[in-house]
Amino acid sequence: MTGKIINLGSGDLILENDKNNESANASITGSIINTGTGKLSIENKNNTKITGDISNLSSGKLDITNNSKIQGGITNSGSGDLSLTNTSTLTGNISNSGLGNLRINNQEGASISKGITNSGSGTLMLNNFGSIGTNDSGYNISNEGDGTLEITNNSKITGDINNLGNGDLSLANTSTLTGNLSNTSNGNLNINNQDDAIILGSITNENSGNLDLINNAFINGNISNSANGALDITNNSKIQGGITNSGSGDLSLTNTSTLTGNISNSGTGNLMIENKNNNGNNTSTISSSIMNTNSGNLMLDNSASIMGSIMNQGSGNLMLNNTGSITKGITNFGNGNLSLTNQENATISGGITNSGSGTLMLNNSGSIGMNDSGYNISNEGDGSVNITSWTIRTDDTTKSLQTLTVGGRSANSVMVENLIVDQSNLNMDELNDINNLVSGVSLNNIKKINTNGSGEMILSYDALSGKIST
Repeated sequence: MTGKIINLGSGDLILENDKNNESANASITGSIINTGTGKLSIENKNNTKITGDISNLSSGKLDITNNSKIQGGITNSGSGDLSLTNTSTLTGNISNSGLGNLRINNQEGASISKGITNSGSGTLMLNNFGSIGTNDSGYNISNEGDGTLEITNNSKITGDINNLGNGDLSLANTSTLTGNLSNTSNGNLNINNQDDAIILGSITNENSGNLDLINNAFINGNISNSANGALDITNNSKIQGGITNSGSGDLSLTNTSTLTGNISNSGTGNLMIENKNNNGNNTSTISSSIMNTNSGNLMLDNSASIMGSIMNQGSGNLMLNNTGSITKGITNFGNGNLSLTNQENATISGGITNSGSGTLMLNNSGSIGMNDSGYNISNEGDGSVNITSWTIRTDDTTKSLQTLTVGGRSANSVMVENLIVDQSNLNMDELNDINNLVSGVSLNNIKKINTNGSGEMILSYDALSGKIST
């Protein structure tokens, strides 16, 4: 059949393309159009072919079942809905450009080789068990208008998925995505990467829209937020790539598993990180560095493990609450401020350095090790250091107090508001010399020395003589 097939009115039209015998001609080369309010149903059966375009132009409905091959494009440009079930091969573009909705069920073993576009205000729903190719825009799947695109991927998509318009795109992935995922305009992108799924490409949020990502599987590529939109990440499995916030929008990151790439806040927006163990899992880890390099603020709450260094390099502030383990050091380079609380039983192994013009405020009830210069605290720049509280314990091996050691070019300006001596296993002879408690700090800058007991021991400190009495 070579002519056009058109459904013009309000009636329904059923079209079956079937090859009943070897000599039958089961090829439709002309276009198929539904222009009225009626319903057009097309069933393309085994060993048949439709080479022309199929269009739904008005308020009528179009249902397509393809069990063979459709070479032409499929377009829904009116206010009616289009339903497409594919069990075989579609080689043309598929687009939803009007007010109506388009529902696609691409079944196991089936292929859509030219990709899918939603450019109107309708909703496009895709359930993929097969394979999908690339559309004319260079993407496998794109949402380019005000409508909504909903994707459930149960197979493999090898190209990019892009949200280009003001509408929202939601993606539930249970299998493999090898391309990049991007949100480039004012719409929102929601990604749920489910158990055993894989995302190999990058994920980017590039405009004022928001991107929400829940990862319960594996993400290999980098994740970035580069404009004034917000990026919210919940990681319950593994993200291998780096995470960057470089615009004026905020990035919120909750990690209950494994992050191996660097984390950077280089814009004017804020970065909020919560690193915690979850449901009895005590292996949540951020293994690379965390950097705040501009005027945005970094808020970090760690109750698990951070193995990389933490750096505040710009004019923004770093607020850190640690109840877990931080393996490397913490450095405040710029003119921003660092506020740090290290709770009881928490550890910071690499010491703390304040080398810029900002202020370091420190409350330590846990354990803080030495930096590369051999100090617990170094004040190297023009900024100030105020130790509001520091707990000193007795070393289990040497039975000596674990002295607070302060150094750096501006060590004499370090203020110690309160030293707290832990009474557990305390050797009283250690209290005879203030240098057993703290070194490198001007005696006049030590305000108070107490114990953490119930009041049976009271310490009195004389700043002029540096003597401690009980």
